[in-house]
Amino acid sequence: MVGLKRYQKIWRSSFQPFKALNHGIGGDRTQHVLWRAINSKLPKTLTHAVIHCGTNNIDHDLPVNIANGIMTIGLALQEKCPDLKVIITGLIPRDLNWSKRRRNIKETNAYLEQYCKEKYKDFYYMKQDADWVLDDQRLNEKYYYTDRLHLIETGNEKFSKKIMKFLSELINNGAKASAKGPALASAKASIKDSANAEAKVEAKAEPKAEPKAVAKALAKATAKLKQKLKLQLKLQLKFRIKLRL
Repeated sequence: MVGLKRYQKIWRSSFQPFKALNHGIGGDRTQHVLWRAINSKLPKTLTHAVIHCGTNNIDHDLPVNIANGIMTIGLALQEKCPDLKVIITGLIPRDLNWSKRRRNIKETNAYLEQYCKEKYKDFYYMKQDADWVLDDQRLNEKYYYTDRLHLIETGNEKFSKKIMKFLSELINNGAKASAKGPALASAKASIKDSANAEAKVEAKAEPKAEPKAVAKALAKATAKLKQKLKLQLKLQLKFRIKLRL
């Protein structure tokens, strides 16, 4: 969110009242942001994080890998602040006309939206407005510098208003901005309860099951659920983040 900080008037009016911190650095790729997410100290009062990065990866990485990197940044932040709500903003279109970059941005956003809706707790996808692009698929140049990548003040103001509207709705409506699915935090918190429930079902087949049989069923259920959790943590493991089960 380097561009937003560049225009102090926009930053002061939109984000300063929330005592927001901006950790964006120009030219960053997802791996750079991930490093800072892992190695930075976060305030204990942190409740929401907005992640906007990935466009600098477009020429170097596959859309699925870019999306995985962005999501992993959020997961790394949640490791430090388990109750953190993470807003993932869709990448903004670039290039004057339809291009390979535009296609990759569209695919990356599709992955991000899917992950936020189906996989991770307290992740919310902010879809970008359609009018960044005109009806004929040409870039709406009134928002961009001549490089058709960086936003001028008008573009940053539009972007900031979108973020603040989304954030306000998230806070005021009790996190109804998007549907949630199974997630890292809930999986860790509920693994023991789920294992107990599954063990009881298995042990119920034997009305007078011995304590050893119940313990065996519990161990089996726990192992099964841990395997599910490991699969769910595939993104983090891929990026070499150690998580304690």
